[in-house]
Amino acid sequence: VDVISIEGGYDATYFLDSAGAIWHTGANQNGIGKGSARTTPVVMTGVSGVVQFASHFSTSYCSVIATQADGTSYAIGYNGYGQLGLGDTTARAAWTQTGGSLRFSSVYFDGTDSTTSAHALTGIPGDQFDSTSGSTMYGVGYNGYGNLAQGNTTNSSAWIQPSTVAWGTSYFKNVTTADGSTASSSNLTFPRTNIKYLFPTPAAEGTNLMTAVDNQGRMWIMGYRYLDYGYRANTGTTTVNLAYPYPNPWNHSLSSGSWYNGKTQVTVEDYYFESSHSTTLYSNQWLRTSDGNLWFMGDQASAIGGGGGITGHRVHWVRVGV
Repeated sequence: VDVISIEGGYDATYFLDSAGAIWHTGANQNGIGKGSARTTPVVMTGVSGVVQFASHFSTSYCSVIATQADGTSYAIGYNGYGQLGLGDTTARAAWTQTGGSLRFSSVYFDGTDSTTSAHALTGIPGDQFDSTSGSTMYGVGYNGYGNLAQGNTTNSSAWIQPSTVAWGTSYFKNVTTADGSTASSSNLTFPRTNIKYLFPTPAAEGTNLMTAVDNQGRMWIMGYRYLDYGYRANTGTTTVNLAYPYPNPWNHSLSSGSWYNGKTQVTVEDYYFESSHSTTLYSNQWLRTSDGNLWFMGDQASAIGGGGGITGHRVHWVRVGV
């Protein structure tokens, strides 16, 4: 068997082979084994032609969404907050189509334990790497930290688009000149139909945070941030229930040093988030930009971010090795 993808957790593992079959071994937590625990991998029936799948595995809560080549998606497992997108909160022990007529190019789970949400981009798998305009973003499930970006903390068992309203509308304005020197009175809006990448980035046990990058190279976050590194040196907890643009050194800045979030020459190409402790104490972020630079922000414990031996917090993005 030619295995192309593996997802596993506390007591179960899924394998995806090159023929589009999903294999399961381990426990049947929340029905993810279709009713049977196994000690050797077995092909799961009820879904085929799978090209990718997203999963959330913890000690007691397991959810999986598998996507076929045409973007049709199927879900199985834990659904206590509606995170399978089936219109209810009932667990599934059989593959069930999710999203209705929607087709997804990628799906992600965000959160820990039972309080997870799922997020997706529309299209077919591979679209996000070919598209210059981006895709439409959807979310479903737990919303206790506002990570579905609806302007509230109400959970949803149906796939919904985030609001176009940006968090802190009195803070973020559009600009009317190319260099950003003149601000208009119109509020910045979240481009929910022009999202290129999604990155689940929960910063602490039991919390939710989604990071999105749009087709202009701007980073947006929605949900809970512990020690909000990079947001104008704010080191306090921040919870936002609408998307807000995340200032960074590859966005434009004015001669005065103030930020605005316009189209950038340098874009985010890859992002990695690491939370290495069960508490909120240690979280670090790395990303790679289109100009070949690697950037770091976070706790910097033991100089983990490559800060030249300096072990203090990095509250703004810094280039690794500089």
